[in-house]
Amino acid sequence: LEALAGWPAFDFWKQPHLAGAHAVRMMVTAYRNWAWLEPELKESIRRACYRAVNLQADWLKERLPLATVEQIINARRRGSFTHNIPTIATIGLCMAARLSAHPLRDDLERHTQALVEAQFELRRMGFTEAISYDGYILDFVADWLRDAAPEVQQQVLENPELGEMLEQSVVLAAPGQMMNIAPFNDVEARQMPFHASAHAKLARIKARPRSVWLLTRCPLDWLRSDALAAFHDLETEGSPQEPVPGAIEGLYSLVLRSGWDESDLAVAVSATNTPPGHIQIDNGSVVIGTDSHMNLLGSVGSFASGVGNTDIVAAWYSGKLWFR
Repeated sequence: LEALAGWPAFDFWKQPHLAGAHAVRMMVTAYRNWAWLEPELKESIRRACYRAVNLQADWLKERLPLATVEQIINARRRGSFTHNIPTIATIGLCMAARLSAHPLRDDLERHTQALVEAQFELRRMGFTEAISYDGYILDFVADWLRDAAPEVQQQVLENPELGEMLEQSVVLAAPGQMMNIAPFNDVEARQMPFHASAHAKLARIKARPRSVWLLTRCPLDWLRSDALAAFHDLETEGSPQEPVPGAIEGLYSLVLRSGWDESDLAVAVSATNTPPGHIQIDNGSVVIGTDSHMNLLGSVGSFASGVGNTDIVAAWYSGKLWFR
């Protein structure tokens, strides 16, 4: 921690990035939660956070004037603001500015709140980076929100799209393996468990029975240490809110499931209008299988065809198939 606080610069890529956001978050977490820190180290952390914001002052110039959801949604290069990397970087800088009482703190607070609410608005419009990266954003949102003003906390926590984003952890969980999410994005579920951290941290701020239900069914060795710490603080007794199986429409999927136990069955189909990025797009893809009903997938925008056993083996081996 002393070495991190003494690091000369946090602009590793000459612009805010995930590494800088994580570095700042570690320092803020230590400053806020670790009562045993020596005053000298706390002062080093404060100076480091101040320095981190100073280093990105030029990058922030074009961002801070955008202080409403509408301004961000209608920005000419919206993705340069709302992609997970600049979003997480901005949240990290806001936490740094808050801790260090930086002159840009108030402007950063307004912009960050608008950016977070713009993420919710984009999800309402159907855009997503799938649960691994949506959860990554929410994990940082939860840390930023913990020390936010009460009225900001209320406004964010009561946004219905926050619940919809969190619900994807439940909707897409494999039966009997709650952390094993349907692979509609480009990372393995075990390498990106940030959504579970977001559940635990947000439930610590405001009771979320569904999150408690999810977390009590997660394998502990899949959870990050910050999720375990937040989970430890939660009240798990009582009646967690168990979801209802059946046909479920997710943010970017359609799911049919009999339940969440190991003996249950779940079928999930990607259905999204999100541009390709971290999420895979089934719309317009070619799908093959050994079932004669495969062509029903045309109803969700794919070309699908049943094939024989020899053809399916050839496709598995080569990744190709020939049509005439």
